[in-house]
Amino acid sequence: MSRAAETWFHNAVIDGVQRLYALNLADRPAAEVLPLAAVTWVEVLWSWMLWNEALDAKRLAVGFRNLAASVERWPAPKQLRAHLPARRSDAPALAQPSCGPTAEQRARLEEVRNRISKRRVHPVEGSGTPLGRDTFPAAHEDATETPRERSGDLELS
Repeated sequence: MSRAAETWFHNAVIDGVQRLYALNLADRPAAEVLPLAAVTWVEVLWSWMLWNEALDAKRLAVGFRNLAASVERWPAPKQLRAHLPARRSDAPALAQPSCGPTAEQRARLEEVRNRISKRRVHPVEGSGTPLGRDTFPAAHEDATETPRERSGDLELS
């Protein structure tokens, strides 16, 4: 079950409906059913979204004013949606994201690189050769060589 509309919202919608009624538009509800029509407007509009008084109170007033200026017949609640101004927030815009590491991140990366380069290289068991360039030459070759240049005998046509 949906929660009841907040007082500020209820009052804003009732005010808007009363102003529409005062225009004596064609097909407006009879005076006897206006209270029910107004409550129906409140319920329908409240179900659209999560309304916020700080962001939406003025929007509702402007929306009803814009609606009243554009209709010649009694409107349906959905017609108000087209006349509501966009929701604006006074929250500051988010800062642009940086496109690279910060000075602190670069310093930390340099520290990690230095630690890695200072590690002792342990020999591979039984080879008599330390783990390095001679053990895995392909991993250290010049990156500008293509696979074809490295293999020498690969011919693709």
